[in-house]
This record gives sequence, C-alpha cells and structure tokens, in this order.
Amino acid sequence: MDPDVRDRERFVEYFRKRAEGTGQRGVADARSQLWSPLALQFADMGRDLFAAGTVSEVLQLIADFAAAVVPGASSASVTTRDAVGGLSTLAHTDRLCAELDLLQHRLGEGPALRAADDGGTGLGYSADLTADQAWPRFGPQAADRGVRSALAAGVVLAAEGRKAVVTLWSSEPRGLAAADPDVALVLASYSAIAIDAAGARNDARVREPLRSSDVMIRAADTLIGNRGLPPEDAYDVLWRAARGLVEAWRG
Repeated sequence: MDPDVRDRERFVEYFRKRAEGTGQRGVADARSQLWSPLALQFADMGRDLFAAGTVSEVLQLIADFAAAVVPGASSASVTTRDAVGGLSTLAHTDRLCAELDLLQHRLGEGPALRAADDGGTGLGYSADLTADQAWPRFGPQAADRGVRSALAAGVVLAAEGRKAVVTLWSSEPRGLAAADPDVALVLASYSAIAIDAAGARNDARVREPLRSSDVMIRAADTLIGNRGLPPEDAYDVLWRAARGLVEAWRG
C-alpha cells in the first residue's frame, strides 16, 4: 500500500504550522477530516499494545516484540533517563539488559545515553562495541558480557528532562546492520505515551484510545526536531516504519 498523497500534504501542513506557532487541531483528530491513514496505522498497533493492561505489561510487550521482529536483535529493553542522566530499566527480555543499563549509568556512556542526549539525533548505534571509540569504556565491558552491537532510540517524555529509550542488543558484531532505526523510534514513542499516561505508577492501567496519533506526533517531533528531516520526509519514514510494524505484529 502506497502512502496517501492528500494525507501526506495534511501532515506537512500541520507540522509547518506547528513550527510557525500558529497551531491547529490534532493531525489525527478522530472527530475531524484530519483523521488520516498514517494515524490509523499507529492506532491499529496501539490498540493491541495498550490493551495489554498495566504500563509494565505494555512495556514488556514492546520489549518482547522488539527483540522478536528487529533483524539481528538478541534482546531488548525499555529504559527511562531522568533529568540528571540516571537510567531506569522498566522492561527487558533478559537480565543482561538491566545489567547493561547499570553499566552505562556507572560509566556515563553507551547507546541508551547517546539516544537520550538532549539536542542529539535520538539514536545511539554501534556496529561493533569492541572497536567503537565513542564508548571506550562501555564497549569492551559490554563485549565481555557477550554483547557486540547495539541500537537505541529515544524520545522525550512529558516530564521535563526525561526520555524513553528502546535499546536493541545483538550478540554478533554488525548484528543489527539490517535493523531499521526508525522502527526502534516508533516503539520508543509507544513506550513514551504509555509511560506518560500512567505517570509514576507502573501498575496503572493503560487504556485505549490513548490518542495513538500522539505516538505519531512524538515520533515525528524527533525526526523533524532532532534529525532535521523536513516534514515530507518524516511522513515517509513514519509510513514505512509503522506499516512494517503492523505487518510484523499481524504476522
């Protein structure tokens, strides 16, 4: 299925007006003509994800799904970074993920911290942690624990200074070379909306509809604001990533 041309035009207009500060109704308001095919892609998956129950259950489902569908991923985690740089692991597919978060926190470097950098691209990636000079302490120590490559994507949370990060780990060097970072970004956006909806209570129930369009807007803000993509390119990125995730989920 190809992107809807008119939908893409509305998306571009919305984010251009938003950047100008003129404001308008939500890009995917179900009660208006702006409800869009792209937003429906996000809603289709969000309906199932958010039906999992509590925020902890939703985040665990996201971590399990990420590890299962992203090519080359051996494990995955959902983490938050607080305003002073601390990392908290909220969901993971194995205990090693939590150990790696603690290691990043202690050393002050690593993919989740890079993805959560203020003013960064929202991504942290290493093809081979044993040879990555960007993280000279974390890389070798992670490799000693059996992890050789990593991909992380982070998006902002409602609380100032906090980020939600989805991190994918591989036991093979260049094991995540075929992974789409935008898939991780979309999953991080779902995580952020679930965390924001439940506040500080991990046992709070997450209910649909949570405005799955907010997930789309959160991801688009990262693409446009952090990576510098024009809105039309951001639309294409989100269409491809969301479509791939929905197909994987239904498969």
